[in-house]
Order: sequence, then structure tokens, then C-alpha cells
Amino acid sequence: MFMRNTIGYQIKNCRKYKGYSLQAVSEATGISFVRLSKFERGTEKPTAQNINKIENVLMVDFSNTDIIDDEINALMAEFKESIFYLRNNNNYYLDLIESNRERYVISSNYYKILLIEYIVNVLANYDDVIKLENEIEATINHSMIDFQLFIEYRAVRKHSMKQYDSAMKLLKEALIIANDEKNMGMIYYHYGIIAHSCEQYFEAYDYLVKAKYIFDKYYSYLRSGKCDLQIGNIYIRLGRYDLALNKLNEWLKALKDTKEERNIKAIIFRNMAWVNILMRDHEAAIKLIKEAEKLSPKNGNAILYKIWCLYKLEDYKSAYKVILNNKQLEKDKIYRDRFILFSYLVKDRNEHPRKRTLDQAKKVYEQFLIEKKAGVLDFYLTILIEILEKSNETKELIYYLKIKAKV
Repeated sequence: MFMRNTIGYQIKNCRKYKGYSLQAVSEATGISFVRLSKFERGTEKPTAQNINKIENVLMVDFSNTDIIDDEINALMAEFKESIFYLRNNNNYYLDLIESNRERYVISSNYYKILLIEYIVNVLANYDDVIKLENEIEATINHSMIDFQLFIEYRAVRKHSMKQYDSAMKLLKEALIIANDEKNMGMIYYHYGIIAHSCEQYFEAYDYLVKAKYIFDKYYSYLRSGKCDLQIGNIYIRLGRYDLALNKLNEWLKALKDTKEERNIKAIIFRNMAWVNILMRDHEAAIKLIKEAEKLSPKNGNAILYKIWCLYKLEDYKSAYKVILNNKQLEKDKIYRDRFILFSYLVKDRNEHPRKRTLDQAKKVYEQFLIEKKAGVLDFYLTILIEILEKSNETKELIYYLKIKAKV
């Protein structure tokens, strides 16, 4: 829905920010509750006299907002550039908005402030975004670029909720109305990620290549590298480990040594370690994990990879030491079940596994089955099969071997 009456939108935002109810403003101005409601909904335009009464009660001036409107437009443009170039300064925008909200709230462009807040919250994976989403949807401006940005990040939120069909539908809508090449690049990038999640690997690859072309064209090399990372993940899923390692190595060489890029380097080292684990080169994986630890210590995935590699290399003493030094993962819902499984495996060593180990392996496998994480599902299915082989559980072993054959 688009705004039909700018002054009504400004009155509503300012009233709510100041903490006035419609009834309170009605009593203070002498304007009926019904008419005030119509003003705010945009179904009736207030007279200059009515506006003056409302301004006196709310202690604002709606006639002199051009400077604030321009300031918000500039802030939105700057924010979009920060997203495109992957400058992670979202707290700066939230702090700036909070310190200037009383000024911004009287602007007809205030919905852009809400949109910035919404995108930051979506990218940070915060749960409390529904209120912002509803408010923006009810007041979004006629600007197609702003509307495109809104539905694009609604798609990103749907993706985080694993609502892939809804996310795809929104991105297709965003593609239709996007009229700027940089915006197209961001939509291609998000579309590639969602297609990857849906196991549509060739479609994901095509969109990521399109996105990378645009990012390279405008020198957004961090975004371009993100595309390389995703393309590398597609190669991993397709079993082309050589291409995956080449792609990750290319990006690693291109990175500098800023704080932000050191974090990215750590991700690359972890991904390369994962590729080597899938290739069963556990010694090479350990070396890469150590490089990742220098840049980003105490990462959950790196810890799990390290335990697994040491276990496969039969260095149980070192593996157990890593487990003891990272007991905090037992309380982390993301890593807990895998950490417990690896702990049990290390304690069992290479001997006949205990029932608890088998039960835990089933639990982890079923968890990834529910989450539809194909990339890791096969890995944990293989672990489960190895445990069943050692347990002499023939009936269950045949059942899971049939599943693996289908995969």
C-alpha cells in the first residue's frame, strides 16, 4: 500500500513518537477523533487551520521538512552503498537514527528510516522485525527502488526462516521492478543463495556469476568474493573439490589484511578444511584449521573440524584435550549435538561403539534431515553407517545403506 496523504503520515508518526493517543490529540485540538483518524489514514486532507492546531499540540512544524527529507534521502543512498560494498557498519546507522529520530519522525521520508532499521535487523537475524515490516508495508512510498529494496529483504528474512518458496517469489517480484544495475546485482546474489538452499545448483551458479560480474564492474571485491565462496560451495556439493579449492584459493590471494578481511580469510580456511575433510585428507585439513584459528579463535565449526580430524588420525589424546578446552559448545544449540557426538566417538576410540554414540549419530543425522541441509547430511549419514558397521547392527545398516545409495 502506498501513502495517499503525506501530511497524514507525518502526523501519525509524530503523534506515536510523542506518545499521544488519537483521543488525547482530539481533546487538545478540538478536532474530532473520527476526523483525526481520517487525516492519518489519508482519506481526508486537513485544512491549514487544523494542521496548525495539531502542530501546536505536538510542538512541531510540518511545513519546514525539506532539509530533513534531503538528509534522509542521502542517508538511504549511503546505506545502500554500504550494503553493496559490504561495509559492516550497521551499528553506526542504528545509533545515528536513534539520536536523530525526533527530527526524522516529522519527515514524509520517515518510512526510509524504518526500512534501514528493518534491513539491519534482518541481516542481524533479529526476531523482532514483524512490527517494522508491517509498518513499512502500510506506508511504503511510491518509489519503486525503495519498494524493491523492501521486498528483497523480506525475501532474505523468509530464507532465514527456511521459507524458500516465499523467498523466491519475492525476489522474482523484486527483479521485475529493479531499475538499477547495483540493485540487480544484490538481487542476483540473494537469488543465488536461495537457489543453492533449494539444491538448484546450476540455477544458483548462473545467478551468482551474474552477480559477480556486476560486483566486479563496480569494484565491490568483497561482494565478488562472497560470490566466489558460494560458487565454491556449489562445487563442493557437486563433488568438484578441485574446482572448489581453486575458487577459494583465488579469493584468498585477492584479500588484504584489514580486520574485516581477516574474518573472511578465516571463513575461507575453514571452508578449505571442510573440503579436505570430505576428501579424507585430514592432515591437510588440520593445517588449514590452525590458520583459521589464528584469525578467528574459538569458532564452533573449526573446533568440530579439529576434533574430527584428530579422531580420524587416531590422535585421541589431542582430540580429548580439544574437547575439554571447549566444553562451552555443550551449551550452544547450534553445535551441541555434533560436539556430543564427536566427544562420544573420541571416548569410544576406534573400538566397538556404545549405544549412546549410535543414538547420538542418529539424532544428528535426523536433525540435518529435517533442516534439509544436503551438504552436511551425506557426511553425517556416512558417520552413522560407519558406527553401524562397527556395531554389527545389520538390519539398520542395510536401511541406511539404501538411503545413501539413493543420495
